[in-house]
Amino acid sequence: MLWLLWVLCRSSLYLSTCCCSRRRGKKTPAAKAALSPLWSKQVDLKREYREKRKAYEEEFRQWEADRKVAAKDGEVAPPRPEASGMGRVVADDTTIEALAGILESNPRGVLVARDELAGW
Repeated sequence: MLWLLWVLCRSSLYLSTCCCSRRRGKKTPAAKAALSPLWSKQVDLKREYREKRKAYEEEFRQWEADRKVAAKDGEVAPPRPEASGMGRVVADDTTIEALAGILESNPRGVLVARDELAGW
């Protein structure tokens, strides 16, 4: 039973949806309304990333100064601070190659939103 649970937790989901109508059928407003909660979350994640990036840059400057002092004194340099990437929940207008990098840094996955099927 535990093995089955592990398999279920490790599987991935691929879901495709499509909104079809006649030409000039006003499909984009419906898609925007459906995706607005995700875009709102994406804005929050970007704001958090900017704050973390600012703190990281300050920490990195301090690390560089400490590293120079340690090298001057013949001591072991402190470990380099880790930079964090921006979390993503939705991606649009991206290539397959760029999407691979986005998925690598977001193990829970992302939603790829396309306005036109021909673009995919």
